[in-house]
Amino acid sequence: MGLLQSFVPKTDVPSVAVFNTLNWSYSGIAKVYIDHQLLPRDKVFEITDASGRSVPAQAGESRSDGTYWYIYVRDVPALGFARYRIDVKDEPQPSGASARSLSGTHVENEWYGLDFNLQRGTISRLYDKDLQRQLLTESAEWELGEFIYETIDDRGALERYTYPRFTRRHPEKMRFEAYEEGAIWDTYRFKGETAAGIGHDNLTVEYHIYKVEKKIEVVYSLRKKTETEPEAVYVSFPYQIEDGRIFLDVSGGNIEAGVDQIPGSSNDWYTVQNFAAARSSDVQVVMGSPEIPLMQFGAINTGRYQAGAVPQTTNMYSWPMNNYWTTNFNADQTGGLQWSYFITSSADTTAGFATRFAWENRIPFLARVFQAGDREDKDAPSCGTFLTLRPDNLLLVNMAPVEGERAVMLHLRETDGRPAAFAVTSDEVKIRKVTVCDVTGRPVGGRDEAEFNPWESKFIKLSW
Repeated sequence: MGLLQSFVPKTDVPSVAVFNTLNWSYSGIAKVYIDHQLLPRDKVFEITDASGRSVPAQAGESRSDGTYWYIYVRDVPALGFARYRIDVKDEPQPSGASARSLSGTHVENEWYGLDFNLQRGTISRLYDKDLQRQLLTESAEWELGEFIYETIDDRGALERYTYPRFTRRHPEKMRFEAYEEGAIWDTYRFKGETAAGIGHDNLTVEYHIYKVEKKIEVVYSLRKKTETEPEAVYVSFPYQIEDGRIFLDVSGGNIEAGVDQIPGSSNDWYTVQNFAAARSSDVQVVMGSPEIPLMQFGAINTGRYQAGAVPQTTNMYSWPMNNYWTTNFNADQTGGLQWSYFITSSADTTAGFATRFAWENRIPFLARVFQAGDREDKDAPSCGTFLTLRPDNLLLVNMAPVEGERAVMLHLRETDGRPAAFAVTSDEVKIRKVTVCDVTGRPVGGRDEAEFNPWESKFIKLSW
């Protein structure tokens, strides 16, 4: 970021440069820490893009010297940047709307209608207005966002691949704590106590209902107690998609749970790389987590050990923690923990849609704050792209400079199940050679053109 800042001209007011490291242009959230000297917390301000359009901004965590801001930036160029002005007004900042109680349990926005269960701190119904359908299992035992604490009677049963006796508990004393209105999302916060935690109000669950895009985020905070007896935590997402199947992103590609895997490999739980999707021929629900990779599909399957099993339903269960395994893990898990999930639904049932949504939420924009310059260069570009990769069904997994050469190595993967002919252009350098390589960087077969079969991954070196 220090090297990149020399390529971004300053403005006559403080500004934020946002860098997009993905190979497609998209809109999303950039998180940036801004000093109170540049953006006082008690003043009205406006953040604008190159066209003068106002950009939504919402305050997050704050310290004495600055605040983390979430800004919703639109159409940041692929493998490029966009610059945004910060104009501070000489007016006091009005306080946002908030409440300590809800007048009703039903909430709606442009895309969703949902019902909260105030006693359990969960979402009991989720209706997609675009798809005109309910997305959750009716009267589910565990509702969307439900925190589940599990204990077992015998750790040795799992080591013997037999089924132990489970006890699963809801949190206690769950209550609605606060509603906070925001420019990007509205927050609905619940507090309660779980046997997994320590102290009063040891569990916090926040639902962020987005206003700028079709997305729901669920954020958890837990003060975890020290416990060496066998225990586990799950979070429930009981999606109900008629004739649906579950797909997930693993290292190097996508699979259907219980189907596209080596016989005898785990089907009780999976390590999700970026997303899991409940998908039918006309709808899919996509979710993921930046922090928690383990998930179980269809039901909570711990201890099942059934060869060839496929998900029983399209219900999903995240598995944030357990201490069931006795090799190479601590006997207890303790301390302050925070994790989150992102969710959307769509009539676009392609793996490409799920992949792009997940990467946009898993790979953050990079942001850099600039102090005001002495003067502004009106001819300097306010946005730009360094490389343009085509076609759009190729995912840039990684990119790194080649030591000792004027070159970069790309790791690319086809995501939509259709052939692709790789092409690249740049406004910054003249690409003189495209070389297909193996994983070590050695040329493969002397080919200078790269054509991808469906789902194929390749390494390509760009030289200039």
